Amino acid sequence: MIHFLFLLRHYYIHINVGYLGHPKNKRKAKAALLLHNPPFLALFRELYPENAPARGQSGKIQGIDPGEPIPSIVSKYQEKPNPFRNSFSIFTDTTFIGKDMKNLILFCTAVLILTGSCQKSPRSTHENPDYPHYNLSLLIDPISRMIQVEGDLTVDLKKDSVEKPFFYLQRDLAIHALTINGEKLAIVDTTASDNRFMPTARKIYLEKKSLSMPQPVKINFAYSGKLEDLPNIYANRIGPEWTEMGLYYPWFPFNPDHHKMFTYRVDVKTKGDYTAFGLGEIKKQKDRTTLETKIPTTDIVVCLSKDVKTYTAAMVQNQLNIFHHGFTDSLLKEMASNISSSYHYFNTWFGKKSGDISVIDTKREKGGGYARMGGIVLGGLQAENYYSNLEGYYRYFAHELAHLWWFKAKTTSWEDWLNESFAEYSALMVLREEFGQETFDSRLENKKRKSEGTPPIWHFDRNNAEYQIAYRVLYEKGPVLLSELEQKTGRYKFRKLCRKLIAQNIHTTEDFLKALQSIEGAETAEWFEKLLKTR
Repeated sequence: MIHFLFLLRHYYIHINVGYLGHPKNKRKAKAALLLHNPPFLALFRELYPENAPARGQSGKIQGIDPGEPIPSIVSKYQEKPNPFRNSFSIFTDTTFIGKDMKNLILFCTAVLILTGSCQKSPRSTHENPDYPHYNLSLLIDPISRMIQVEGDLTVDLKKDSVEKPFFYLQRDLAIHALTINGEKLAIVDTTASDNRFMPTARKIYLEKKSLSMPQPVKINFAYSGKLEDLPNIYANRIGPEWTEMGLYYPWFPFNPDHHKMFTYRVDVKTKGDYTAFGLGEIKKQKDRTTLETKIPTTDIVVCLSKDVKTYTAAMVQNQLNIFHHGFTDSLLKEMASNISSSYHYFNTWFGKKSGDISVIDTKREKGGGYARMGGIVLGGLQAENYYSNLEGYYRYFAHELAHLWWFKAKTTSWEDWLNESFAEYSALMVLREEFGQETFDSRLENKKRKSEGTPPIWHFDRNNAEYQIAYRVLYEKGPVLLSELEQKTGRYKFRKLCRKLIAQNIHTTEDFLKALQSIEGAETAEWFEKLLKTR
């Protein structure tokens, strides 16, 4: 055991550094920093956000490689930019040196208050022209499969240099009204969907006059129709037992190429005794349920069930809501713990996320899971095999949760590897922490076998490839290549790269390689580019 003392304008704060062993599973000891002073912990978060513990958690600092020697940890913090550079000292005794700790706390508190007061309060996102906003009324009859929608979309059509304004809408829906800023808007053409995630949609082109109007514009619409069945590899469906509507139909006019992120408010009415719920804030009223999000997202998920239950647990400073259909309290407690662990790892490695998280246990067996801002939606959960397949469920939860960080690349192009491969490798990183290196290595070897004979990631035809081929390229091969990159850079720099990609909203491979070069140099960037092109 050694001791760190940080000097802050003549004040010293005591920090213990030690090794925490795991004798039961014989995993290597991990170095951990235990911070005992809350004011300094707040300042530490500002200096080293990638290592600081989440609020509400213990003082264990993450991001230290297993078995890493104390001297190398010391050198990391000495090498990092630090406004207290000249005040950094290391001691090997236990003497506390400094003035009255009360003065230190007052000083740190004042700094934090002043810092917070100088920050500009964010505007409500649906008043922010940077993000489109939907205001919708939705009536659903699960038995007849009929829906009626009316509402408006406020959007800047010129923001992304749109030449032909269009949106996708489920082909079963008949449009009754369509106006823009109060003027009738004509549909000039419709074609079949060219987006693999919306197989039964139609692509609706609008008059170009919409581009010459002052932006943003308000598009009002009304439509209705009977929704057909989707192929069972897609998650959305409607019926008397379970309804789950989102962009796979899509039931709302949507253009993922030009306004992928948006906010919404939806008033949901149902025919029958159903509970309506989804991702985001839920407000139940006498004759309707309002679903709303002020955090920009990529989908409007609306679910209906007659017997859904809700389990709530604390998760860091946020709330975890699990919508389920009859899980026991003990299982829900275990599930919440597993989900919270993954969420905490990602907050530590990739940057903090704020806001409550919802997890929806669906009644469907097929269609898999997906993530949207505000939570994850899961298919195929089975209480009877949860504990016997704990590792598999851990990976399932972690992969979908990781998409709260990895989602910015275009999903219909080969750039989707920046979403799926990183999310899958992030899940493997969680398994390495929770189940050990042997489990991690075994998973990687399995992925190497499954990815044999697949085309390279570089310019892979994501939109037209068969589902199984796409899965093997993005979920199997991509994580293998990322594991080789992590081995080459080391875990610390790999996580640093991940944080850079997320913080800078990087969504193309070209910019990914530039970021990699900025951290590891041209030689490593060229090496990895070759892997993407040839493996």
